[in-house]
Amino acid sequence: MEFKKHKVKKGEMLAEMMLAKHYDDLGKITLLGFQFWDGLCSFMLTNDYLSLNQQNCVSKIRENLFNRGEFNDFEIKNASQIIDKLYSENINFTKVKSFSKIVEEKIIDPLQIYHRLKVIDNDTWDKILAIGEQTGRLNHSQISVMKTVINKLQQKEIISHKRLSIMNDALDNIKKLGLKV
Repeated sequence: MEFKKHKVKKGEMLAEMMLAKHYDDLGKITLLGFQFWDGLCSFMLTNDYLSLNQQNCVSKIRENLFNRGEFNDFEIKNASQIIDKLYSENINFTKVKSFSKIVEEKIIDPLQIYHRLKVIDNDTWDKILAIGEQTGRLNHSQISVMKTVINKLQQKEIISHKRLSIMNDALDNIKKLGLKV
């Protein structure tokens, strides 16, 4: 029986480590910002550092960031390889950003948000939902996303970048009412 408990804890730790790595890799993409990926699309027109497949991946990343879309594991892996290649070619990331005409928005770190959400206990989630509904600080969509994210946290499933962003905004909104989250 003791062996079974140890095996379950080891499996939970492995799942937690895999989730943390996923959000860390996703952070490498998102922390560069939309302006970087937008600039990289223009930069690619005048430079030949990336293959056609990598150029398509850059366009898809730009589109996902713009639409706050989801990134699958394949896109995250390819983006990481592209970033590594650009570093190895000594590409100036600031110069790449200068190719963009977009003004940078607030950049969020998915790993930081994941850790923020992970430490909230069930009682606090209940309070957040109740306060959000009663005060009207959270709309129906935010409450729905929050319930989905709570379920995904409990099941140790991956949460999309878009949902993490919505959750971060919702918690910041609730925090204004004095609830420590």
